Amino acid sequence: MKRALGYEYEEIKEEYENGELTKRIVTTKQIAPDVAAIIYWLKNRMPNKWRDKPVADELERISENITALADLLNNPVPERGLPM
Repeated sequence: MKRALGYEYEEIKEEYENGELTKRIVTTKQIAPDVAAIIYWLKNRMPNKWRDKPVADELERISENITALADLLNNPVPERGLPM
């Protein structure tokens, strides 16, 4: 999830001279959100909504919707009450 949303971290660089710390640089870096990580997270956390393959029930519902649309195309409902 951290990678999916993006995050910040601190990068520390230290320079030594003769075994002694002479310079320490702390830089804050940002990692951008990763689309692949978002997809992976959704598929694992919400599989009913974000799966690759539809479930049989969903296929049946889609089939019913297609049948209803085909019926409407073949037998359009006449418009009523509209002036010509």
